[in-house]
Amino acid sequence: MKIIGKKLGLIGSILFGLAAITYAWAESSHPKSTPDFASMKDVKQKKQAFFEYLSPFVEQANQAILEERRYIQSLDFKHLNARQRLNVAQLVKKYRLKYTEITPQTQKTLLKKVDIIPPSLALAQAANESSWGTSRFARQANNYFGQWCFTKGCGLVPLRRKPGDNHEVKKFKSALESIKSYMLMLNSHPAFKPLRDARLSARREQRLPNGLMLVHGLLPYSAMKHDYVNAIASMIRTNQLVLLDS
Repeated sequence: MKIIGKKLGLIGSILFGLAAITYAWAESSHPKSTPDFASMKDVKQKKQAFFEYLSPFVEQANQAILEERRYIQSLDFKHLNARQRLNVAQLVKKYRLKYTEITPQTQKTLLKKVDIIPPSLALAQAANESSWGTSRFARQANNYFGQWCFTKGCGLVPLRRKPGDNHEVKKFKSALESIKSYMLMLNSHPAFKPLRDARLSARREQRLPNGLMLVHGLLPYSAMKHDYVNAIASMIRTNQLVLLDS
């Protein structure tokens, strides 16, 4: 996947208390409409507004994943009833498992994939890919992660798309839908197995996964490879985003 938007300069640290950004925020305190990030000239103000706007959506998307995870953990895969088997089959399809026969091993394989994406990773990538919410794709398509689609009319046509290419930048109904799609991609696409393996290793060591643990699993995300990974890691550190992962 190619980077959408120009590479950002990593400047300054966020001085406000990121640890205070939690899922407990009341809905009334969350902006009803997308802030005009492009009009914000103060870098600190723009960063704060960006993280405050997207953080509750990241939490909401992760909570939905955790609900699926808890459901999978609650089942006895040796004795599934018809309804449970149907639900599991839908999860198998959603998370792109290679086999269709449902066995106890299916539960283990699903649990490797159905797990949270650290907020620090999601927010750093969203900031990078959307140029802090100012890119054309973020503003017009609610696309914060540069995700592509390949059906005519499914999104926005890149202005610099090469002749012969048919991809578009996918259009989402909301920022939340963009985040959910991004998380599903990291949790299901074969290219991001190293990221999921790092997360599983952390779980086995009874550690809560954070963005810096998983960032090297993003190598396939951009043609820039290690430069991209280093940029995301630097953004996580500079903005103290790991505080959100705890």
